[in-house]
Amino acid sequence: MSKACEALGINDFKENLFNEKIKQIIVPENGLLTFVFHDGNEVTLKWQHKSRSESWTEEKRQVARERAINFLKKGK
Repeated sequence: MSKACEALGINDFKENLFNEKIKQIIVPENGLLTFVFHDGNEVTLKWQHKSRSESWTEEKRQVARERAINFLKKGK
């Protein structure tokens, strides 16, 4: 949503504004997003996928840790 905010020139995502202004989002190549507005304007922004490890919460990390421990215990 941060790239949508950037394309719209706003700080906080507003779904109604997004739907009103953005017609479609095109991914012309890896790492690029083109926001096509209903008025015909286009904004192309660079985008980089976050590493999965960066998006994990501490809770998700703990669950993964426990699964790995249980897997290793069962394997022995």
